[in-house]
Amino acid sequence: MFNKMTIRTKLISSFLIVAIIAGVIGTIGYNRIMFLSERDTELYEVVALPLGTVAQINEYFQRIRVEYRDVIISDDIEFKKEQISLISTNFSGIDSCLKVYEKSIRTDNGKEIFARTISSKNDFQTAVSKFNQMALSPDITKEELVSEIRNGDMYKYNKEFQAQCYELLSNKVNRGKQVSEENTVMANTAGNLMLLFVAIGVILAIILGFVMSSNIGAIIKSIIEETNKLVKAAVNGKLDTRGKPEEINFEFREIIVGINKTLDAVIGPLNVAAEYVDRISKGDVPPKIIDTYNGDFNEIKNNLNMCIDAINLMVDDAKILAKAAVAGQLATRADATKHQGDFRVIVQGVNDTLDAVINPLNVSAEYVERISKGDIPPKITDNYNGDFNEIKNNLNMCIDAVNLLVIDANVLSKAAVAGQLSTRADATKHQGDFRKIVQGVNDTLDSVINPLNVAAEYVDRIAKGDIPPKITDNYNGDFNEIKNNLNMCIDNLNGLINDMRHMSEQHDLGDIDIIIDINKFENAYKVMAKGVNEMVNGHIAVKRKAMACIAEFGIGNFEAPLEKFPGKKVFINNTIEELRDNLKAVTGDVNVLVNAAVAGQLATRVDANKYKGGWNKMVKGVNDTLDAVIGPLNVSAEYVDRISKGDIPAKIIDNYNGDFNNIKNNLNTCIDAINLLVVDAKMLAKAAVEGKLATRADASKHWGDFKIIVQGVNDTLDAVIGPLNVSAEYVERISKGDIPPKITDNYNGDFNEIKNNLNMCIDAVNLLVIDAKILATAAVEGKLATRADATKHWGDFKVIVDGVNNTLDAVIGPLNVAAEYVDKISKGDMPEVITDNYNGDFNLIKNNLNVLIRALNEITIKAKLVAEGDLTVSLEKRS
Repeated sequence: MFNKMTIRTKLISSFLIVAIIAGVIGTIGYNRIMFLSERDTELYEVVALPLGTVAQINEYFQRIRVEYRDVIISDDIEFKKEQISLISTNFSGIDSCLKVYEKSIRTDNGKEIFARTISSKNDFQTAVSKFNQMALSPDITKEELVSEIRNGDMYKYNKEFQAQCYELLSNKVNRGKQVSEENTVMANTAGNLMLLFVAIGVILAIILGFVMSSNIGAIIKSIIEETNKLVKAAVNGKLDTRGKPEEINFEFREIIVGINKTLDAVIGPLNVAAEYVDRISKGDVPPKIIDTYNGDFNEIKNNLNMCIDAINLMVDDAKILAKAAVAGQLATRADATKHQGDFRVIVQGVNDTLDAVINPLNVSAEYVERISKGDIPPKITDNYNGDFNEIKNNLNMCIDAVNLLVIDANVLSKAAVAGQLSTRADATKHQGDFRKIVQGVNDTLDSVINPLNVAAEYVDRIAKGDIPPKITDNYNGDFNEIKNNLNMCIDNLNGLINDMRHMSEQHDLGDIDIIIDINKFENAYKVMAKGVNEMVNGHIAVKRKAMACIAEFGIGNFEAPLEKFPGKKVFINNTIEELRDNLKAVTGDVNVLVNAAVAGQLATRVDANKYKGGWNKMVKGVNDTLDAVIGPLNVSAEYVDRISKGDIPAKIIDNYNGDFNNIKNNLNTCIDAINLLVVDAKMLAKAAVEGKLATRADASKHWGDFKIIVQGVNDTLDAVIGPLNVSAEYVERISKGDIPPKITDNYNGDFNEIKNNLNMCIDAVNLLVIDAKILATAAVEGKLATRADATKHWGDFKVIVDGVNNTLDAVIGPLNVAAEYVDKISKGDMPEVITDNYNGDFNLIKNNLNVLIRALNEITIKAKLVAEGDLTVSLEKRS
């Protein structure tokens, strides 16, 4: 019975037995693999993820330690409060991480460790709260705070919490080791079981193979011998040699007959097609076929030529893209419309991949360049993934920080123009070096404006007759000279007023010989003292004449009744009365001036027109003396007041003498210095608006604290702009394909984060370049199975590498199938038709190969019929 079975039936029966054994093996393997997959998922969720959570807890813990260290170091109570607030935020972060960790606990031991961790965290948090209260107390010294950290509860619970965090980590590591060991045992068991069934399958397959080979051996041998004869003849170029069907078993006789009938028409074109497909599959793209073929062979020729054109076009586009990438021409794309089917998909995929990589980099480079030029762009609202989203967020944070700095600069500028010199920017709204910049400007304004406010206040008080105490604060440079000048003015005015008061008191007591010592004064003050003495001496001279004429008048007693002289002596009475009236009037006016001077009413003057002769000159002289003294003081007070309000006046061009000229020169020097400072401030602001970030003010043109201010602003700009220039340069070089070396300079705050981000970008791009070279080298060498390791990449870079790998898989798979089928056909091993699904040109190749297979199968069948005597059958292909 077995001998009467066809080979088909025998093979199906044998393979069915082997298939059943393979199914058993596959079922066992599948079940074990799925179980191990679940265990691996547990290993990830219960062990791997919590390890990251413990690392995050440790990061929060280290931040807390840094922040309470800063609390100890700083003397700024607001900064301490800010750090304490950050400590509270980090404890909240630890609580969140512990909640996440708790979800991964599966064992009683894990629950006990977690409970101890919660307890030690609470103890540590309580100790930190106590420490924070101590830090805010004005009675606590830094030494006491340090002692609390080194010896108190802070030290004890710090160590306990740190130990518990380590125990959390160790617990998960041990759990991971346990799960791994259990998985290994299961894998070994499954492997042994599968090996057992494999051994059984192999033994059965060997037995079946032996039986089948014994049964079919002779048939196959005869076919092989006849086929080898034909192959040997073909190799030797004897293509007219044909097989002998009568020597072949009846079941396979038609094969030799069919081969004989088709050799003439098939061998030549198929050899050419096989050669071309083989060369194409190895990356050796041949020239187009120019030989003439008919029917399906011509169609095969045309298809192969179309395939050659398509591959050459794709190679050309790949070279264009590679050359453009090397040249940094990142906008270059291949024209996908020139390709068809999957070739178009491949080219479009590469174009889309380049767009996805380059567009965010271009946006980043543009934004950094605009910021570096002072052209602050709007925030980026486009959606990016992975590192591109982080770059976007960093750029948006940079834009916010710079905009806030510009806003505060405008606020200070407008306030200065409006004379609102008490206006300051809120430095707490800024971070890092931006905060230092704003705080530095505030401190600079304080150091400039405070001395001017004091000077303005003193001049204003002096102008109002409110003589202030001398200035005892310490100033530098021109501010110290202004202080000394004001103190000299206060000394002279106080001395003159005191001497006038003393003389007035003594005269009231009757000592009319008391006068002001004019040698104690200089310049205008000496003139004033001399004028007062002359005025008083005039009164004294009149009194003495009156005393010589009339003994009845007491010394200085103007109200005593006068003796009436009879007869012609009456003119004495009239003269004395007139004299007394004049003296009383002059005394009254002098008292008016003195009281006005004491009251600071320096604009008060007496009416000289009430007097005649010498009295008129004397009173007018006093008025003129006061004008000469008070005029320059009023100008000085006005100028200091305007400067203090930010209203810088024009320089004083009036002529003054002595100390008044010194005051004028000092005020003019002050005006020049402030105007120069304003000019440099406007110049720096304009340069910043225009993006000229290399512009600096010339500090050597300034003196004293003004020079320190300008140099401080220059140094601040250097500290800010340097890292930004490096960042802009690196992003620009990366965007142009010029990958720079990693940044090794040291930066602080946000600048260090930007440096780290750029270095990460450089590493990622370099890794992408390395893998691109590997793929390119492998393609050139025909190693089409080579793929890049996408797991070494992150984010969109990983997507790019996966996309290239998948593209290669999509291209090479169908080509390998086509090459295999043509090779099998060329060797007379007729395969089944291809049932896999392909697209585009790959589908066309599949269809063409299937047409060839069907045609050859039909020719074989017809050859069999002809061999059996049916001469009516045509071997030509039916139309």
